Amino acid sequence: MISVVIPLYNCKKYIVRAIQSVLSQTLQPAEIIVINDGSSDNGEKLVEEMNHPLVRLINQNNGGVSVARNKGITEARHEFIAFLDADDEWLPNHLETIHRLIKTYPHCGLFASSYQIKPMDKVGFLPDVNHSYLPQNEGIIDNFYELAAQSADMPMHVNSIVVRKAHLLKIGGFPQGIPAGEDILTIARLYTVCDFAYSKRPTIVYYLTPNEGKSHRPVLLKDPIDKLFHS
Repeated sequence: MISVVIPLYNCKKYIVRAIQSVLSQTLQPAEIIVINDGSSDNGEKLVEEMNHPLVRLINQNNGGVSVARNKGITEARHEFIAFLDADDEWLPNHLETIHRLIKTYPHCGLFASSYQIKPMDKVGFLPDVNHSYLPQNEGIIDNFYELAAQSADMPMHVNSIVVRKAHLLKIGGFPQGIPAGEDILTIARLYTVCDFAYSKRPTIVYYLTPNEGKSHRPVLLKDPIDKLFHS
C-alpha cells in the first residue's frame, strides 16, 4: 500500500502529465496526495477537474517544497510513501519495480531505482554514477555515502524513492529553510536509520527546465546545506 505525494507549485503546464504517469502504473498506488503549495497559476483547478477517486488535493499557503512534502507525509495513510515532483513523471513500471524490491528486501527502509535526466527537447541520459559501488542489477547498497562521494550524480532521485513513513518521521521529514539540496540531505539522513534497496533500472524521468528555474545542480559552496551535511 503506497501513498504518493506530489508537491505542486505553479506547474499547471505539467501537473496532469505527472498524475497520469502515476495512474498509468502497472501496479496502482493506494492514494495520490497533491499538496498545492500556494500556486498562483490555478494548476490546482486541473487537479480538481480530474475528479479521480485516488487523487486527494490539499491546499496550503506557500511554504516551499519541503513544507509541502512534509504535509504530504503527515497526510499519508499508508506505510510506504513515494514522491513525485509536479513537472516530472514516472515510467509505467516504477511502482512494480519498487514493489519487487520491498518483497525481496523487506528489512530495508528505502527502496529506489535509477532515473533518466531529460533536458527539454533533447535526448535523455542516465546519471553519472560509480557503478563499482552498486549491486549488479538489484540489491542492497553497501555504503551509500561512499557511493555518493565517488559519483558525479546521485544514484537515485527523490522521485525514484519509496520510504517507510516511520523512517521519514524519525529524521523529521525534509529540512525546511534551505534553498537547494533538501532532497539530497534527506536521503543522506535516511541512510543513518535504514538500509537501502536499489534497482539499476531507470523508472522515472527527471526533466530539466532551466527557463523555469529548475537546474541539474551541484551543492553550492557556502550554502547553508553544507553545515547540515557536516552535522
